[in-house]
Amino acid sequence: MLNFLTSSIKRKIAQVIGFLLFLRTRRRNFSINNLRAAFPRKSKSEIRRIGRLSMTGMVDFFFEVINIPKIAKNSGKFIETHGEEYVWKALEEKKGLILVLAHFGNWELMGVAAAAKGIPIHAIGKPVKNPFIYNYIKRLRGSTGLRNIDRKGAVKKTIQLLKENQVVAVLLDAHAKSGFVNVDFFGRQAATFRFPAMLALKYGTPIIPTFYYRERDKRSILAFGEPFPLIQTGDFQADLTANTQQYVATLEHEIRKRPSDWTLWGHNRWRQEAVQPLSEEN
Repeated sequence: MLNFLTSSIKRKIAQVIGFLLFLRTRRRNFSINNLRAAFPRKSKSEIRRIGRLSMTGMVDFFFEVINIPKIAKNSGKFIETHGEEYVWKALEEKKGLILVLAHFGNWELMGVAAAAKGIPIHAIGKPVKNPFIYNYIKRLRGSTGLRNIDRKGAVKKTIQLLKENQVVAVLLDAHAKSGFVNVDFFGRQAATFRFPAMLALKYGTPIIPTFYYRERDKRSILAFGEPFPLIQTGDFQADLTANTQQYVATLEHEIRKRPSDWTLWGHNRWRQEAVQPLSEEN
C-alpha cells in the first residue's frame, strides 16, 4: 500500500511515527543523553529536535527499503554518485576493497546504487530476530545485485571475497560485542569492530569511507571518499587501533555536519567492555 502513497504523504507519516517513537522512554533517554554528550553546547530544544528527526529518518529508511525494487530500476534518476573513480582505482590493485559506512541516510540504498553501477558489492548483514523479515531483506538485496554476507563467519567469507577482488561494505558505527578495539567516538570510548583494519594490515586491502545523503529535492547522493592511508608502524595492536580510529573519526566528522541523518542516537552505542587480547593470529 505504501508504494501508492506520494512522497509528501509518506514523509508526513514518517514524521508522526518518528515523533511517537521518540516518546518511548528508553529510546528518548538514549537519544537525549547521547546527543548532550556529543553536542554539549546545543540547546535542549535543538537536542530534542535532532532526536526526533533521527527517529523520523529511521522510518524513512524502512519506507525506502520497501520501495527498493522501484528505486533500483531507476537509481540513476534518484541517486547521484560522487567519487566512483576511487572505487575502480582501488580495485586495480587486485586486493579487493572494503567500504566503511555508518547508519547514516539509507545504507541499504547505498548498496543498491553501487550495484547498479556494476560494482561487485557485498554487505554484511546482522540477522534480525524475525527470520521472515531477515530473509525478505536478503531477497531484496539479491534482487538488486547487492549480495548478503551473514554476520556469522563474516570475516572468513570477507577474506575469500577480497581475494576475488570483490567489494565488501561494513557498518562500523555500531557497538561491537566481540572482536573490537576501543576508539574515540564523539569524545567517548566506543567498542568498534577491528577486522577492517586487520585486513588492511594483513592483506593491504584498501579502505574507503562511504556516505549516503538525502537531499531536499527528493534526490540522494552516494559519495565515495579517497582511500585511507595505511598506518603501519610495526606495532600490530597499536596499528589496529590507529587505523580503526581514523575510520571512525571520518564517520564522526560527517555525522557532526548532519547529526539528524544518523539513526543510532537512540541506541546504547557507548557500552563499555574489556578489550580482548589481540595478536596477529586473531
